[in-house]
Amino acid sequence: MPPSISAAREPLNRAIREISTATKVVSFYPAQHPAVRVSVDRFLSSFKALTAARNEIELGFADAGILYEGEYLQDPDRALQSFATFLLNRSVAQLTLRRGLDGEGLTAFLRQLALEPSRISEQGGLSKFLQSKGITAIAVSEIDLEKILASEADPLGAATATEDTGAWKRIVADFLRGTDGHPSEGVKTLVRDLASEGEMLRDLMGELGAQSPRDLPRLMGRLAGEISKETPESLDPFLGNLGEALMSLPLRLRMDLILNKVPLPDGTSDLMTQVCERMTDPMIVELVSSFVETERQLSPRLFAVCSKVFNARGRSAPYFGEITARLQQKGGGADLGRIWQSLQGLLVESDQDYLSETYKATLDTISRQPEETDSVIREALESAPGFAEAFLPEAVAAHACRVVLCALDATTDEVQAESFREDLDRRVKRMSGPAAIPLISEAVRVLSELRGGEVLAPGRAAMDRRVRAASEQVVKIFRTEYERLGEEERGRATQSFKELGGLVAQALLDGLAEEENWEVRRGLLNALAAIGRPAVPLLLKRLSDSSWYLVRNAAMLLGQIGGQSLVDPLAGLLQHEEPRVRREAATALGKIGGPRAVAHLRRAVLDADVGTVAARVLGEIDRENTIAMFSKRLARAGMIVLEDGPAREAITVLGEMEAAEAVPILSKILGRGFWLPISKGDGLRVLSAQALKRIGTAEAMAALQSNSRSARRAVRETCESLVQDSLEGSAEAPAEKAS
Repeated sequence: MPPSISAAREPLNRAIREISTATKVVSFYPAQHPAVRVSVDRFLSSFKALTAARNEIELGFADAGILYEGEYLQDPDRALQSFATFLLNRSVAQLTLRRGLDGEGLTAFLRQLALEPSRISEQGGLSKFLQSKGITAIAVSEIDLEKILASEADPLGAATATEDTGAWKRIVADFLRGTDGHPSEGVKTLVRDLASEGEMLRDLMGELGAQSPRDLPRLMGRLAGEISKETPESLDPFLGNLGEALMSLPLRLRMDLILNKVPLPDGTSDLMTQVCERMTDPMIVELVSSFVETERQLSPRLFAVCSKVFNARGRSAPYFGEITARLQQKGGGADLGRIWQSLQGLLVESDQDYLSETYKATLDTISRQPEETDSVIREALESAPGFAEAFLPEAVAAHACRVVLCALDATTDEVQAESFREDLDRRVKRMSGPAAIPLISEAVRVLSELRGGEVLAPGRAAMDRRVRAASEQVVKIFRTEYERLGEEERGRATQSFKELGGLVAQALLDGLAEEENWEVRRGLLNALAAIGRPAVPLLLKRLSDSSWYLVRNAAMLLGQIGGQSLVDPLAGLLQHEEPRVRREAATALGKIGGPRAVAHLRRAVLDADVGTVAARVLGEIDRENTIAMFSKRLARAGMIVLEDGPAREAITVLGEMEAAEAVPILSKILGRGFWLPISKGDGLRVLSAQALKRIGTAEAMAALQSNSRSARRAVRETCESLVQDSLEGSAEAPAEKAS
């Protein structure tokens, strides 16, 4: 039944729209910005009118909109419903605003409300925030998950939460089995909890496994998809929790689940492969031991599941001894030991590490057989440059990688090509050292190519995964080895990144976010700058990153890359809360130039933290107008100086720009005889003298000479010192020329 709709309450609707707008303004602008005060005051004015005859206003929130006094508010443009959804996503079920609400408390609450839901949850919720700030004029009732779930499980109220403590599991199971892609707010909240709560996930998997074991892989895939949509940043922790939950399942069900191929939400890789990658070594030992214990025979099924686990880990031999010991500890008897021993032989034959070692040992043995090789020839070979190094594991692996690259480039059989790509993916992950950078770069290029130009060709998702893994590996090596690389090697690596372009840009940006060594960070910045335009979309995304220094680096790179399309995104950073980001944005706009950049920079001059930088940049791209603007500011300075900040900034900027056009107004400031207060007047005179010295024209020096006889001691001594410095500098110049 649709909700009942109350008669229009326009004043209340207007007030709700105003607080919704204020939330957006507070989240965008710094606290001192006039727009914040205006939007907050506008709502408070409407709120005071509403509370003239009552002490408080209590609002409830649901999917259908906002509830007031038991009825839904009418909303022709659906703005109220949008605000209700916004609050529900932050677990707000009810909001109470009381008489006495002031601007400071409201602004603090709205700033907290505007945070991402995950951050609000990490900080303990909105109620805890209000309590910590001592704000009593606002009260928040947060969503009671148990009540929501109980009402959804039994809308008629026949069952209570105490009678059915497992209602939430049934609700989630029904949702995962269904086809409706629109979960309720209760289910959304539960999905977010399942992403981070390992115990809840174990309970759910146990329930689903007991009810429908064959459907468990599909249901886990659906759950991963919902987590990816609702809280994508929690997908990785969810995969880790899934590994722990897996260990609590019955042995055969555990084995069945691993064997199933369940694509990840983005279509890449396999859910259970990703889970195995994140499991700890002791968990892998326990997992494989349980497979042997469950199957109790050397079967294709046992070989397949063990191969999948070890392929995900990239190695098998290091686990053999520990698994043997674990089976003995389990007391499985000699039969389990023999099964495991036979299985080891099959696994070793398919282990690429083992094959590489065997290949190396075979070549090494052949090359050193005295009875088969003439001693003179053998000595000549051994003394040849690179002979010994050619049989090191790194050299053998690099050679094998080149062979696979050539084979992949030559083959026309897609099945065979897929096998080569998988082999190349494994090899790349094990490579290290500076020599591997060009080789892995080539692997990235080859893995990114699609046969026949079919963008949606089968295997595209796997290719993307492999390209991403190879890109991350080459950037990891570049970061690790950077300080040991020579300039020529660094240049070659940067050139490789430039040729790869957008394929490696994401990995470079991720590395930049993680790297703490400034020298290495500079190398990553140079590489991104070399990539240029292909990196722009990713750099634009990073402008909203929570790390201010990463935002600053992105702004710097965008300024170097240039283009008028970047003016507006960079101009948005002039409102960033971190001054260093705002200054970098001003510098970047100066590099881009153009009328729109100039307009934004002129407004930025009013920012106390950015004004000097913005003015200097304006002097480079719009010198004439900038000098005129600051000269006018000085001309307006009267004898009474209540606030000398604008005048000091103008004098400093004109001096830094060495603006000869400003000498008359600076000379006038320097020679002015009366200021109030006197101390501020002396400060402006001294600053003007220093600016004139920096400009250094004959007219400027004459003004300094004239004021070296000033009645004000501070001014007189400053001018005398600056004139003397100039004379000494002039005397030293001919002497240096003669020498």
